[in-house]
Amino acid sequence: MDAMASLAFLLAPATPIPAEADRAWFCDLKQWSSALSGHWDSLRERLPAEQRARVPRRLRSRLPNGTMYFGSGSGQHGVSRNACKWAKTLLDGYVGGGCSGPVPVVDTLVASQALGLTPAPGLDNLVQYRGDALRAIPAGKLKRGGALGYLCNAGSPWEFNVFAYGASERNALHAFAEAYGGDYVMLVTWGEALMIERIASPGPGMAPTVDASWSVRLVPLVAGRDPGVLTRLRRLFDGAAVQPDFATIERELGAPRISVAGFFKAFGIAGAREIQPPDAGALWAQLDEVAAALLAGEAPPKPALAAVNAVLAESGDKLPGKPARPGKGATASALVNACHVFSERLPEPTSGAWAERKHAADTVVRVEDSPARRGMTFGRDAKGVGDSAAAARMLAHIEPPPRAGDPMALALLSNQCEAWNWHGFVEPLAKLAETLGQTGFTAIVAPSDERSAMREAFGLEAPEEREGDAPAGPWAAEVFLDSPTLVKGDLGAAAAAWLRKRKCAGTVARITADGDASITYFAGGREVPHAADAGLPQADLDALRDARAAFNPRAVPIALGVGDLFAPGDLTPSMQLLPAVEHATREAASGLLTALPALTPVRDWRTLTDRFDGELRLRGCDGAQGDALLVLRIRVPHAEPAGLRSLRNDLTGRDLADQGDVWWHREDELRADMGDDYYPALLQLILGDAPPGTELALTGGREPPLSVVLCDPSKVEVPPCDAIQVGECAHT
Repeated sequence: MDAMASLAFLLAPATPIPAEADRAWFCDLKQWSSALSGHWDSLRERLPAEQRARVPRRLRSRLPNGTMYFGSGSGQHGVSRNACKWAKTLLDGYVGGGCSGPVPVVDTLVASQALGLTPAPGLDNLVQYRGDALRAIPAGKLKRGGALGYLCNAGSPWEFNVFAYGASERNALHAFAEAYGGDYVMLVTWGEALMIERIASPGPGMAPTVDASWSVRLVPLVAGRDPGVLTRLRRLFDGAAVQPDFATIERELGAPRISVAGFFKAFGIAGAREIQPPDAGALWAQLDEVAAALLAGEAPPKPALAAVNAVLAESGDKLPGKPARPGKGATASALVNACHVFSERLPEPTSGAWAERKHAADTVVRVEDSPARRGMTFGRDAKGVGDSAAAARMLAHIEPPPRAGDPMALALLSNQCEAWNWHGFVEPLAKLAETLGQTGFTAIVAPSDERSAMREAFGLEAPEEREGDAPAGPWAAEVFLDSPTLVKGDLGAAAAAWLRKRKCAGTVARITADGDASITYFAGGREVPHAADAGLPQADLDALRDARAAFNPRAVPIALGVGDLFAPGDLTPSMQLLPAVEHATREAASGLLTALPALTPVRDWRTLTDRFDGELRLRGCDGAQGDALLVLRIRVPHAEPAGLRSLRNDLTGRDLADQGDVWWHREDELRADMGDDYYPALLQLILGDAPPGTELALTGGREPPLSVVLCDPSKVEVPPCDAIQVGECAHT
């Protein structure tokens, strides 16, 4: 897949940066920061509950990362005692300020001051994080200033999250500025947004006087960008050692779409790749082609395989050009992994085959979380007979029913069974996914009072079944998935032998993968020619063939005339492990947005990061609050469809709403369930140069609701970010 993200650094230090950090300094720095975090948390726990709730669990860190050489420093014991004193000083200062000021930031100067050392980071603190992927640019090729340059291109549009867990490189630039003085610039794309950050210090050992960022969307949200966007960038680079080509930048800002390569080149960095938004629909369709071929035991089409493997290559994965031996589960497993990679790299389909497969794969979750679990059987024999019958009963619960005959849906269901500890279903479903075309049905019908004996004989148990759970009526049935890969031995012969042994009435039916159907009736344990001789209704052979063609085990007892004995159990959710339906989440999300604080004007989006930690957890709340739904609303008056579509795609990106749901509410408004976690700094980045009048609301989760509107500070008096308060709820 073509490059979809670029990252570059320009370094113009006032004094040279050594290739490696001083080992003793860095060892003390890391041990001190680790001890500081532990002491801060310990001291926080001793605060009264009311104060503790207002003190963050973690300090903000701007410390570099890198290889740590244990034993190089001054010793862990002395460092820890020092860290304890500093943790108390920082906490006392924060609490003494009413817990309303900025969270203390621990950076290279603070740590070095605490340790009585001169800061000594090295270039390894910057380059080790990405290794060989970060390419050095010779100084002679840096045309707009800077002594050192680095560039990295990546395939995933969401590769370069440079915040929270990914802030190592930004922290290294900050450390360089504090230790060596000078100017440091980072350019990065994330999705279809581009950010520039500049950190500058007047000299070694001095705090940065410039530490600010600027971001812009590649496709404007409204027709005609605000001229203030360029003005703000000029202001950011006023007096900088790196001076971009503003004429080129002005042309790019005026274009329908910014060229990433052109924008990076305006900073003297050649080699950035254009973002090529993937045709996600086409790629998922090509994965469908490849999966269908491999699971059918055929070689996949070469063009489709090449496109799929280009996406997988970003994770070091690859699908084979020839199918593996079927019935071992290896192909099913590889394809499930490919689906996971696609889901991380591309927007997931919200309708069609892949959406239905995902829903089918969650069958085990719906069964686990409902009374239907009581009616499930489990295999306990060594020949696979019980497992094949238990798997057939699971297939009867799949929605929509046609996906029970979809090999890829079965592979995904197998994976979900493993995730939910339904281990007895993992292997048979994976094998079935690879041998569906060779698998038929064998069914046995016996009097209902023989149900327990029948299950015992064929290696089945229903440990949670209660009295009254079994279907009413005179007959009981089991349906087996019948193929040599799944079951050892002749199922039909075993079923007939059991009816003879029990000397009871019943039926043995077999439907092969080719659609050949045969029925044998028994009365008193002996074969009889007609259904009536056995006291059974007449079977419908055509309906049996249709059941196999649709791969629908539920339809087999119906075709045999004994009733809907495989009807799905009650799937009413009990523990709410997953939302019952997608619309329930959207309705709940919209409900939260009916009551919000009055809109507060802001100059920019810094309120998102000034008010919240770098990583904000939205579900899994502390204490007894339970899970929380956090909802985002963004409204851009007069939005251009292409611009808002681009923003919507970015909201689905990794570390934003990739585990949630994003949808259009109106032509100028997006709404989102933000999923498990999100990073406020990324949200700030992708909003970029959103025009004045853009509204943003966040509500739910653990934080107070936020409702702001972006204003032009030259026209409207806007309070500073730290003056924003949660207002009275007002209906919107």
